[in-house]
Amino acid sequence: MNLPAPAHATNPTVFIHDGKAVTSSQNVASNFVKRHDNVIQKIKSLDCSPEFNALNFKEVDYIDAKGEKRPAYEMTKDGFIFLVMGFTGKKAAAFKEAYIGEFNRMEAELSGTSIRVSNRPTQEEIDAYNINCLLHHYKVVMEAWRHQIMPALRSLESPLAGRLASRFSDGMAFAQYVESSLNSKLLPGQRPRIQ
Repeated sequence: MNLPAPAHATNPTVFIHDGKAVTSSQNVASNFVKRHDNVIQKIKSLDCSPEFNALNFKEVDYIDAKGEKRPAYEMTKDGFIFLVMGFTGKKAAAFKEAYIGEFNRMEAELSGTSIRVSNRPTQEEIDAYNINCLLHHYKVVMEAWRHQIMPALRSLESPLAGRLASRFSDGMAFAQYVESSLNSKLLPGQRPRIQ
């Protein structure tokens, strides 16, 4: 399939191809302000199983501005999440949330799924609420770490500064992945809640 070269995107682009909601490596590069060739290299170097790769990434071609055929990838929501899990920063986080929301909307549209919200929260809604709260608290701890604790440890020349920095960063990346995973399991009409 030949894809058109995208202009600089400001909103996530998710489209239907072969009955699946997908996005392209070009759209990811544009929205996350990364070079497309670097996104392609990142996809090729992902440490996922061949089965996961085959199910979630499909190599395609597009015609660039010079009229030349170039490689690109289409990816499912799971492929997208796996790829961008390591992208950091507030802008990256906002785009991750926007993409996941758009994937969910498109998948619901494909399946015609909608649910009625009951008075009792589902386990998925409770789990999403709990991880959202945990992530909120973790962000507060991360701010204290970045602006107070780490500078204090560095001024003391403590070896803990370096060792803990990677632990905190890894913890934040994992918490964000779990949050997006649990929130993506909510069906249309569901929301994170405990009551």
